[in-house]
Amino acid sequence: MNLDKNLRIYRERAGYATAKEFADALDVPYNTYTAYENQKREPKLEMLIKIADLLNVSLDDLLGRTPADEDERLKKEINDLLNPNELKNLRVVINNIDEKNIYCSFLGLKDNLMKIKNKVMLEVNKQNKQWGDESELTPHQWLGLIQEEVGEIAQSVNETYLPNKTKSQLGGKENIQAEIYQAAALLIRFSERIEGE
Repeated sequence: MNLDKNLRIYRERAGYATAKEFADALDVPYNTYTAYENQKREPKLEMLIKIADLLNVSLDDLLGRTPADEDERLKKEINDLLNPNELKNLRVVINNIDEKNIYCSFLGLKDNLMKIKNKVMLEVNKQNKQWGDESELTPHQWLGLIQEEVGEIAQSVNETYLPNKTKSQLGGKENIQAEIYQAAALLIRFSERIEGE
């Protein structure tokens, strides 16, 4: 059971910067709550439910429980999201699972397309880790972020291919690709936000 680690991770993710702040929200003494985080005491079931509800996580996630068939379920879910025409020879390899992300590789797709998809998904994970879900942003704010990214792609292209190139950092094919991956990741995250409404 990883309750002590998960408590801290989910508490901080939910916006409770300190154990004291979360103990107050739970209406328990600070010493009681810190004993949970330090493995000196185990909360009773009703307290676990209260904690999970406040942190907006399942009890399984809070306790670090993963069903035995979870890897197979995740592989199936990932495969269902992909284009069916690409699935004939596809294998999904789960490289790592942490408390928030699943890192995987897809084998069997055309190499170049596969590399692009993997780079975009790495950028999605990076942005999610850096900025969170940004659920408070309005669609117009998302559009502004997307326009900014497209502008950076245009700047990279101009600085790479136009005569009289400036001495900016955005030129070069590698930077064009990096900007495209950032824009694609932002579009995926915006799509997820719209789907979640």
